[in-house]
Amino acid sequence: MDLKNFVSDIILSNTFQKIYDKENVNSIEYLKVLKYSEDEYKCSEKKLKEQYNKQIINSIENYKTISKKIQTELENLSSSKEICVEMQSNQLNKFQNDIAQYSEKIEQTNENIQSCRESINELSEIQKKLDKYISIAQADQQNCEQILSFIKENSTNISKIINDQIEEARLMTEEQTATSAKLNISIDELKEKIKKLIYTNKTQTQIMTLNINTIKVNVDEKRNEIIRLVHF
Repeated sequence: MDLKNFVSDIILSNTFQKIYDKENVNSIEYLKVLKYSEDEYKCSEKKLKEQYNKQIINSIENYKTISKKIQTELENLSSSKEICVEMQSNQLNKFQNDIAQYSEKIEQTNENIQSCRESINELSEIQKKLDKYISIAQADQQNCEQILSFIKENSTNISKIINDQIEEARLMTEEQTATSAKLNISIDELKEKIKKLIYTNKTQTQIMTLNINTIKVNVDEKRNEIIRLVHF
């Protein structure tokens, strides 16, 4: 080997050594950087895992909270649904009861209307009978008034006739002898005829009085019956 080549090799060797040393230093720095980066990565990874785990835990807690709220809402909804169903059922029962009561009232009203119609028909019949009784009573009243008027008009004449007959009998008694001879009857027969005449007149008066009382009784009975029907 010549010197030139040897020198060249040395120079080249030194150059490579420097390069190697430089590269070695760079490699160490790179390794340091790489180690730091690795540590940072691990630290970041750990932090990320912690954050991720924390987020997962928070998400789970939030999920539990939301689930609990949803469960509560579902329970409230179910309770509200039951309450609504119960309210609807109560309203339906009330409505059905109201309809039943209304139907019962309608039926009772119809019965009352029918009863009123029957009462009206009965009252119409009673009114007809009442009109008939009133007509009869008015006729009886008129007859009674006519009889009373007749008695009042003729009572004086009847009394006068009786008194005249008594006076005539007295005169005839005083003149019994002449009268007896004139009539050709005994005094006792004459007295008997006078008694019969007086008795006949009294009997007629009593009969008329009895008829008047009977008419009054009939009128009173008809009046009482009319009053009873009116109050009925």
